[in-house]
Amino acid sequence: MPVLRLSINKFKAGRNKVDQMGALTLMNLTKKGIGTKTHANEQVKDVTILDIYNKIATVKLVSRYLVDYLHVGKLNGEL
Repeated sequence: MPVLRLSINKFKAGRNKVDQMGALTLMNLTKKGIGTKTHANEQVKDVTILDIYNKIATVKLVSRYLVDYLHVGKLNGEL
């Protein structure tokens, strides 16, 4: 079973903190429409496929505020 998790490195008051969100939290935020009003200059600007091996790709997404790395693959012929 694929796992979905988002880790966010936050820097506040001179300290780093890593927050994490699991699949359920991310899906609930999506259902609530979080991100639907993101201005065009804050949306994903660059998508680069870094590597492909055995039907799994490592992808880098760059937006105004973050860089995100994804592992995307096919399971039973579906993404």
